[in-house]
Amino acid sequence: MQLCSTKEQEQAQIAARRKEKLLIDGISLPFPEDLANWSAGGQYFPDTTMTDIETCLSKNNDRKSMKEGKNLYERGHVSDAEYNNISECVKFCFVRGKVVPQTRIGGNPYSIWVCLCTGSGDILTGECRCLDGYGESCKHASALLHHIEYEIRVGNNETCTSIPQQ
Repeated sequence: MQLCSTKEQEQAQIAARRKEKLLIDGISLPFPEDLANWSAGGQYFPDTTMTDIETCLSKNNDRKSMKEGKNLYERGHVSDAEYNNISECVKFCFVRGKVVPQTRIGGNPYSIWVCLCTGSGDILTGECRCLDGYGESCKHASALLHHIEYEIRVGNNETCTSIPQQ
């Protein structure tokens, strides 16, 4: 009897979990890395709030990631945030970005994505390529969420048609 899982078994578990977390409300969403037409900047981000972030991370019992992610965001570790509306037929979108690891400032950044509800800004799922990230919440995903929340709070998600004329 084998007590430890093999690398192949671990990869199969990760692949199955990735597919499972992209099944939302009975809709099988594509993998974010398979999508084209990403829009840079925060002008299309849905209204994700600090309460949404707290709810998401507390649901995953991850208060530590909340604090550490906020610190990463405030220190400028988040870059290249982009939006993809997936399809006009679904009420979900992806936001992806890069987060430089806290301990390897000169190293390659982690790629992170989160899936949000376009109407409410609710955080549905996400992923980071760090060791903890496949479980959907880590400090790097939290940093991206803090970036999104900031863009919303300062009004950078407002398009020119939603801003009152002077």
